[in-house]
Amino acid sequence: MSKKYYEQYWEELKLVPGAHLQWKARILSALKLSGKNLLDVGCGNGELAAVLLDKFEVFGADISDNALLQAARIGVKTSQFDANRDQLPYPDKSFDNVMCLDVLEHILDPVAFLKEISRVLAQGGTLLVCVPNILNVFNRLSFVLGEFSDVMDVAHKNGELFSEHIRLFSKNKLETLLKNEGYLTLKKYFYFPEFFTEKRWKNFQLAGLLVNKLRLAQIFPSFFALGFLYVCQKTPAHKQSSSMIESIAYKPFKVKCKVRYECPDQLYLCNGSAMSMTFGCTNKVRL
Repeated sequence: MSKKYYEQYWEELKLVPGAHLQWKARILSALKLSGKNLLDVGCGNGELAAVLLDKFEVFGADISDNALLQAARIGVKTSQFDANRDQLPYPDKSFDNVMCLDVLEHILDPVAFLKEISRVLAQGGTLLVCVPNILNVFNRLSFVLGEFSDVMDVAHKNGELFSEHIRLFSKNKLETLLKNEGYLTLKKYFYFPEFFTEKRWKNFQLAGLLVNKLRLAQIFPSFFALGFLYVCQKTPAHKQSSSMIESIAYKPFKVKCKVRYECPDQLYLCNGSAMSMTFGCTNKVRL
């Protein structure tokens, strides 16, 4: 999305405060974060950053000047940047906490963007990240019925044809992204509204109450949760070396079999001898 689009977005205040925003605010209020400062990447008008103003020196970065003007009025120290083009305008490891709430789904390259966030986050610092679940039950139901609707996007509420979300996240996709960047997940929160406010889902109100009563979004988040909010810690990148593999002590064992499956690219060391992997190969060699 262009800068012009987001200027209009925040001028018209398309993001109406609702249950999802309140859910995130409650989590932020209850979290026990340490350090002296916090950066809100994609801060918008600063409505969520405001929750933490009494605890930290709060900085906010966003593409929209309209949004940043509103954030600055409530005490957020703002900087303008385009997440799809610019580096964050801060030195390396300058923040104890960074939050990126419902932003990654709007980014062309979430992997590169997360690396940029990691650059400004101090070692051992805390990252708060929130994304919508594209595989939630409502999206699945719409798809089965021959439609594509991203219920966590505001586009369909405004009658727009296409979703504003250009990167789609599942629970597994989010966790893989964080793990690959070296983050340790400390807490997980899964969102499902207490009541449906959209007209087309009001007939499912009883089913929604049942989902909350049985805590299905917490038990089966990949299916029922509409959004994920993870609290993570930045850890040193783990690099596996050959010395680590060689230091593992293997116990000798015997296997009796008539068929051995060999795969040249899956070779392991066992007491200094070559041992072929016995699963997942298609090349069969009779003994």
